[in-house]
Amino acid sequence: MLIDTQLDRHGALSSLAAQAHDFLMVTRVAASAITEAYACMKRLHYAHAIPQFRVLINHVQNPAVAFENLSGIASRYLAVSLVQAGYVSKDARIARAKELSRCAVEAFPATAAARD
Repeated sequence: MLIDTQLDRHGALSSLAAQAHDFLMVTRVAASAITEAYACMKRLHYAHAIPQFRVLINHVQNPAVAFENLSGIASRYLAVSLVQAGYVSKDARIARAKELSRCAVEAFPATAAARD
């Protein structure tokens, strides 16, 4: 079961999300997004003793570098392990698909982001 959730205003998970066995963080490569993902992991780790997160990174040009930066910081300062869940390449056609009110896979199936 996949539960799409956000932390509440106090930084806590819903009671349903708190019962999850696996956590997937979706973030972008931008510095502010990485900082926000790290802060979220930190809150979840300390509030719920979560030892591992899966990470999916959007808008990626170099997937190895983006994941390694976040993984290194998380293991060094939080003692949390990260598992790479994948990435979605940076692709200008995603914005066009959004304008067309269609997902990128449907609108432009041959693009890099759709393949990812």
